[in-house]
Amino acid sequence: MARLSIVLLSGVLATGFVCAQPAAPPTPPPAAAEPKLQEPSRDASRIYAGGKPSLFQVRILTASGRSQATAGSGFVVSSDGLAITNYHVVAKLVVDPSRYVAEAVSTAGERDDLTVLKIDVLHDLALVRINKRRDWPPLRISSRALKQGERLYSLGNPLDLGFAISEGSFNGLISRPYYPQVLFSGAINSGMSGGPAVDEAGEVIGVNVSKRLDGEQISFLVPAEFVTTLIEQGKAVTVQPTQQEFRSEIGRQLLAHQSLMADELFKTPLLTRAMGPYVAPINETQGIRCWGDDPRQPQLKYNYSRLFCRSESTVAIDEFVRTGYINVRHEYFGSERLDSFRFLQIYSKSYKNETFGSFRDRHWTGPECSDAFVKSDGAASIPLRAVVCVRALRKFEGLYDFAMMVATVDDSHGGLHTRVDASGVTLENGQRIVKAFLDAIGRQP
Repeated sequence: MARLSIVLLSGVLATGFVCAQPAAPPTPPPAAAEPKLQEPSRDASRIYAGGKPSLFQVRILTASGRSQATAGSGFVVSSDGLAITNYHVVAKLVVDPSRYVAEAVSTAGERDDLTVLKIDVLHDLALVRINKRRDWPPLRISSRALKQGERLYSLGNPLDLGFAISEGSFNGLISRPYYPQVLFSGAINSGMSGGPAVDEAGEVIGVNVSKRLDGEQISFLVPAEFVTTLIEQGKAVTVQPTQQEFRSEIGRQLLAHQSLMADELFKTPLLTRAMGPYVAPINETQGIRCWGDDPRQPQLKYNYSRLFCRSESTVAIDEFVRTGYINVRHEYFGSERLDSFRFLQIYSKSYKNETFGSFRDRHWTGPECSDAFVKSDGAASIPLRAVVCVRALRKFEGLYDFAMMVATVDDSHGGLHTRVDASGVTLENGQRIVKAFLDAIGRQP
């Protein structure tokens, strides 16, 4: 926000300077040749002209007043009206079909109702059907491998301003963290979600899905192979599933996802990092990045460092529920300048600040917690205080959120705090995950 404020302020200041009227204007310089406006890419113009008839805006409307609630983009993939968009574009309708309806608006302004047939929450895709019109031509789905640096074109309706095309390049497949996505070096803005990304032949190579907010033109596409799979799975579906049927399907996919999370975590022993005299376990993999900080402050009489690992993506069920991740945080405190009483006051206060949430709502049950002094079972076993809290996802049977807060209690002048959050897991996998991290905490040899 600060950076944005500086940019905007600079623009205001520049405008004020240019518009200021001097008392005695200087002699104007010789007229320069008028600069030529940059012409749009011929390829982009051609691609847009070819894809425009197949492109449409997805509007999710309130069922009562048909007021727009969310908007995204989509594209036709078959002559009988099948089309693709993102799951998160139609999530409101899927989760609460009694309150929302969907419509498609073509680039020519034609409108038609949409039916959601099949969803893939893990890859953020939805197969929909345009109910009445059949004259919007389909785009072809590509099955070829892409080359690094290959030119790509993203289409959609950014910020509800009108249909547009964005040029960029293919920069490989990445894992975020469990499913591959195309790294697209081009602009994708809100409202373009669900639109197609095509190659120079106009064939779909991916679906616009997200972007990084902390970078420039770092965008992501769902690979076309998952579009093809979803079309095959859903082409026999003729009516929109019920709310309960959708909920059961989402639950099935979440169970598969948490199984994959656990398999990936336990594929190899946990990595560890040194924090003071302690060993801190981490789950760093492709798509799960770990960052450290050592914010030394001379006025403090103790040392403090932290390390945290966060998944770069989660599974979004709707705007309120995000699940399917394992996050880890470690904090080390140590001091030789403070007596043990004063140090333990600081150490204990930080531990007490940890929260899991005592509330219950329509999405989660209230948490149930246990608090005990234990010993890790690793090679460097040390005494610990561990609090484990569990809450259930109300609408998805068999799935839970786990939070474990651990504090070492073997030193009166130093200690390690660890927090592990495992969201959207079974009871069995949740217990395995927190135990694996607890047992890996120890002291350096």
